[in-house]
Amino acid sequence: MPNEQINNRLTKDEISKKVIEIVADKGCVEIETVTLDKTFKELGFDSLDNVDLIMSFENEFLIHISDTDMEKIVTVQNAVEFVAAHI
Repeated sequence: MPNEQINNRLTKDEISKKVIEIVADKGCVEIETVTLDKTFKELGFDSLDNVDLIMSFENEFLIHISDTDMEKIVTVQNAVEFVAAHI
C-alpha cells in the first residue's frame, strides 16, 4: 500500500522520501545512491554516524528510538518501516 495514509500525517511514500533525504544528507552521498535495500554500512556510515542518523530520524519524525531498536535498523528500509510504525 504505497500511498496508505499513516496517522493522517504522512504516507509511507512520504516517509521513504524523507528518510532517504536524511540519509543522503547525513552520509554526504548522492540521493540517487540511497535505495531502500542499502545498509548504512554500504553507504559509508560508521557507528558514530549511525547514532547521529538515528537522532536525525528522532528529531524529524518526533519519535524515540531505543538502543535496542537502533541495533535492528541497519537498512534504509528498516528505518522507513520503524518510522512508519511509530509515528
